[in-house]
Amino acid sequence: MTLSADEIVELSKRYTLFDWSAQAKIAPMAIDRAEGVYFYGVDGSRYLDFNSQLMGVNIGHGDKRVIDAIAKQGETLPYITPFAAYETRALLGQKLATLWPGEMEKSFFTLGGAEANENAIKIARVATGREWIVAFQNSFHGRTYTAMTASLMPPEVMDAIEYASKHYVMLDELHDRVGQRIATLVRAEAAMVTSGAASALTLGTAGILTGTDRQKIVDLPNLAGMKSEVIIQKAHRFGYDHAVRNCGVRLVEVETREELEQAIGPQTAMMLFYNNNNSVGQIRDEEFVQPLAIRRVELDVE
Repeated sequence: MTLSADEIVELSKRYTLFDWSAQAKIAPMAIDRAEGVYFYGVDGSRYLDFNSQLMGVNIGHGDKRVIDAIAKQGETLPYITPFAAYETRALLGQKLATLWPGEMEKSFFTLGGAEANENAIKIARVATGREWIVAFQNSFHGRTYTAMTASLMPPEVMDAIEYASKHYVMLDELHDRVGQRIATLVRAEAAMVTSGAASALTLGTAGILTGTDRQKIVDLPNLAGMKSEVIIQKAHRFGYDHAVRNCGVRLVEVETREELEQAIGPQTAMMLFYNNNNSVGQIRDEEFVQPLAIRRVELDVE
């Protein structure tokens, strides 16, 4: 290396633009190399890469399998127009098709998340003939114009917020009415606005455990007198299942249909199915709920 850390930072700031940053305030680290779960600064400092460089290297830095695959591809076909077909593309597409849920089998390769979102919006509009998309407000969808504007609130929403900010309201009554309106729109028995996915899981679990019993609501997470088990496939454990455990329940892991049927009992409060992993676990969605219906009849008879 011929440049010092200060020289690397100075030249990078002068001649390049950085993502997601106010350029005048950016203070980047000068990085030399990376290996495994660590990356190293030019000054020799070692950093534990908890974020896998924005989830881009979850397999770890410098994995020899990846390096060898890149080198092999570079020796034979380093670049070709996206309109061409070649062996690596064919085999990777075939492999990915085995991982997608349901009957999905096509993949579209992009260079990053924002580009993926851009193309997903375009594909959805062409396929449906509709213009509107559903997006999480005030969240991050990427740095391209379409991806950024997908996070903005529609004018009618801002008008409603401004109107509401000038009037007093009973929050419980507003919450109930909004839930009723959403339930009507999505054709559900009931709906509830929460602060996010984790909150929805916690409140949903709490509702199943307590019903309308106000004392049980107060007692949570003390489950005395309440059912205390939630059945989940081992392959369906995910980052948000802690939100379910916040209510004090115990997750019962199963892998096969037989284990599922045996796990259902008097202490079963609910069964948790992570739809994103439908193709991962041994028990698919429709099969997952069948033992519950059968077991419910048996318990009712007993």
